Amino acid sequence: MSSQILIYSGTGASEVCQDSFKRHLEEHVDTRRYQIIEFNPYNCSWALDYFRPTSMIGVGGGNAIYMWSGLKEQANLIQKTVNERGAAYFGICAGGILGCSALAQAPSPGTILEYQSDLLGLSLYPGIAAAPLFDINYLVDSQNCRTIQVAYPSLNMTYPLFHKNGAFFISPHEYPNTTALSFYQSYRSRYSILQETRNFNPIRSSEISSVNLPESILYQNNPTSGKVLLTGSHAEIDSESFAHPDFSYLDHQKKQDFVRTFTERGDALDKVWKSNLEALGIACKPQND
Repeated sequence: MSSQILIYSGTGASEVCQDSFKRHLEEHVDTRRYQIIEFNPYNCSWALDYFRPTSMIGVGGGNAIYMWSGLKEQANLIQKTVNERGAAYFGICAGGILGCSALAQAPSPGTILEYQSDLLGLSLYPGIAAAPLFDINYLVDSQNCRTIQVAYPSLNMTYPLFHKNGAFFISPHEYPNTTALSFYQSYRSRYSILQETRNFNPIRSSEISSVNLPESILYQNNPTSGKVLLTGSHAEIDSESFAHPDFSYLDHQKKQDFVRTFTERGDALDKVWKSNLEALGIACKPQND
């Protein structure tokens, strides 16, 4: 029986991120060995499959606040699947934030304020993600969408990624069994300090700018637990993604600029996906497939 790769498709998940995530997996993993399945915890079916072989749980982009409301009932089961049964966890943007033990707000360069709430619960990685939290209307503002240059030292290359106020990971070198895989060449993002209310209302906003902040990390709790790979930006978004209705808020010129940029980066993203999947222990398609 093939092992399953699960992709979260529940509350708060971005359809374009979910679809692009699944498409890249189908392009790269050895589908003779894995069955790629979308899961929504509210349909209760995934909980019944705990004892079915699971190789990876993937959680992509979206709104982390609402995604956590969809994931928290299954948090304990996800933790056991990764830490006890050895499944990998691949978190992209919001999914990367949700894999951490805590979230920090970064109101100004060099200043980190830890955000105390029950927002995060997976705690698959003991470190902290720094990221903005805005309401849905703010997230769709096209002014917050841009490309950002990311360096991947082990692949000896720098490439552009789609960036929408994504996360970075604070001081991964302080946590055992953690490797920073890629780094923002120049990070700039807008952050809000939030009221701890049901509506998470922003009460102060500012900018942060820095260089060489960690964009992705790889962590393994112990030799028998699954590996955890978290990214801050959108490794799943490519030139094909911009045909999705979720990008209808972008004006035509900006959409064309993104398509051109991501077309011109050639096979860089394919190399990153293959490297990341191999780091997680997921078998990729043979070269001649």
